[in-house]
Amino acid sequence: MIEWIFFFLMGMIILFFFSRFLGFKKENIGITFDQRYIKFEDYVHAILDELANKNYEAKYIGDRTFQVDGQKYVLVERNVKMGGAPLQQTMLKKMK
Repeated sequence: MIEWIFFFLMGMIILFFFSRFLGFKKENIGITFDQRYIKFEDYVHAILDELANKNYEAKYIGDRTFQVDGQKYVLVERNVKMGGAPLQQTMLKKMK
């Protein structure tokens, strides 16, 4: 019984640090697209549309930098495999 509790706690700790490694923090904004964007301009427009749908006031400044509700964020793009299909994951990390 103690082994099961130990393995459960270790799994939760690993999951916590893995999600932090992927960028899921309170001050970051995460977006996952089902569709892949090849052209960067289309990708930026999709990000701005998604932020508008989430009631953020956003604009693209340039050089992978966005201004969202008065704060600057930098774009970090990842390709994540989910169920054998790659997803385009977007993380906007708050600049300090």
